[in-house]
Amino acid sequence: MASEPFFVDANIPMYAEGKEHPYKAACSKALERIANEDLPARTSAEVLQEILHRYLSVAKGELGIHHGLPAILSADTHFDNVTQVRRIDPREF
Repeated sequence: MASEPFFVDANIPMYAEGKEHPYKAACSKALERIANEDLPARTSAEVLQEILHRYLSVAKGELGIHHGLPAILSADTHFDNVTQVRRIDPREF
């Protein structure tokens, strides 16, 4: 495996946290290795937004909120419609 960071797509955490699937165990292991700094990886705000959008579209928005974080720093006003999280506008930060 390369020592340079690679990009983690939205489907990796989705499979890891989702119902039983052939990719579930492998994706969970990959995230564990990333968390333990055994695999260099990066992701983006777009990936996090895609995950939240997916959970909101199936009326499971609470599953898209991770680590008990009550707020998101974002210029995206669509987050104002998400009752589970408070949006902080960067202009007010």
